[in-house]
Amino acid sequence: MDDDLAYLRRAAQEAAGLLIQHDFRRLTERFGYALAFDRPRALALEEDFRRAAAAAWPFEGAEPEIHIKTFAVNDTGLRAVAECMVPVQEHGAVLMELVLTGAGASRAVTVEHVTGR
Repeated sequence: MDDDLAYLRRAAQEAAGLLIQHDFRRLTERFGYALAFDRPRALALEEDFRRAAAAAWPFEGAEPEIHIKTFAVNDTGLRAVAECMVPVQEHGAVLMELVLTGAGASRAVTVEHVTGR
């Protein structure tokens, strides 16, 4: 499990960097976007990011802050979530969550959503 959590942390750092760069296309190509629904993934993420940034969480950091939480064993395949506070403006951030499913060679990380307050 430790290797999978380290993998999730590295993925979260990469995803946060892509979000800071506003590279929505590469971000969704790499990690998908669970809440795209019927919209093109990159466009959906960009729209949701803009909405979230307009209602940013208070945040004083200059670098993304990442917290990993694990799920109890379950039948859904969800293993852990990375909660990333990603700075978007002076004194503000959006929350991006990425979920880890599977393990080892069959693990995957997906952007779940991006929100403001």
